[in-house]
Amino acid sequence: MSASSQLRRVVPLLSLAIAAFAVGGAGVSGQSGTAIRISPPNFEISVEPGEVVAQQMRVSNRGGSPVLITMEVAGFRPQGQEGQVELTEQEEAEFGILTWTSVSPSEFLLEPGQEEAVTFLIEVPENAPPGGHYMSVLATLGSGGTGQGLVVGQRIGSLVLLRVAGEVVEQAHVAEIVAPGFAAKGPIDFDVVLRNTGNVHLRPIGELVVRGTFGGEIVRLPLEQRNILPESERAFSATWDTGWNLGRYTVEYTGIYGSASTTLKASTSVILFPWPIILPIAAGLALLAFMVIRVRTRLARSFRVLAGRE
Repeated sequence: MSASSQLRRVVPLLSLAIAAFAVGGAGVSGQSGTAIRISPPNFEISVEPGEVVAQQMRVSNRGGSPVLITMEVAGFRPQGQEGQVELTEQEEAEFGILTWTSVSPSEFLLEPGQEEAVTFLIEVPENAPPGGHYMSVLATLGSGGTGQGLVVGQRIGSLVLLRVAGEVVEQAHVAEIVAPGFAAKGPIDFDVVLRNTGNVHLRPIGELVVRGTFGGEIVRLPLEQRNILPESERAFSATWDTGWNLGRYTVEYTGIYGSASTTLKASTSVILFPWPIILPIAAGLALLAFMVIRVRTRLARSFRVLAGRE
């Protein structure tokens, strides 16, 4: 596999970092007892043009064999609506900061139980475009000191979300609210899909409010806070843990994002009709009504016969 094709792979592991909620480090396990961990899994940095910023990460070997680590940087772009990212080659990175960044040490051997501090330095140009600039600092696993080829080609990395001050465009809208139009019973799953059309990552706060047929509030469903990269969509999920209900329910989304606390609003509706309960009852009532009518008809005929009218 070529280096280019390796860089193009989608890396689900890194999707944990883009959510900006992980408190531990990301890790990867390979063959021959190799277990590498990197911490922290993400960096969110705000800088001014011309500023130089240094950040430190730690790479540790929690396996039982030595492993050779090579540090590198790569661009990335969002993939799908669940927070996955795709590594890209340098010339393809739309918001590339790769030429501004250096990593030290660039290569080292990690013995079992050993940890190495790695520093990456970002020298932001004076003419750096304002907005978001994104990259991943990667630890590539090579063969260990024993020469046994412990792990080859595996990567683990931290995402770097850099915001350069200036005329930043913070802009987003609700692309859709995914919900079942009709359901027999709960739980009911909702997905609010937000699209970032600005030039910097956003991390909105939002919730869903479910209202009954007459507008009364039934439940509030908070949504997890997650980053949305520029020119991408992100799904925010919630579940209404309800049982059997009957009626039309309105689902309202309210969100706030950006430094100006811009508000987003959207709504949809769900009809709950517990047909597994109602249909058998309706069928039973229909059968009972049919039997009553039939009995009454027979009784009426019997009375007419006794009266000599038939």
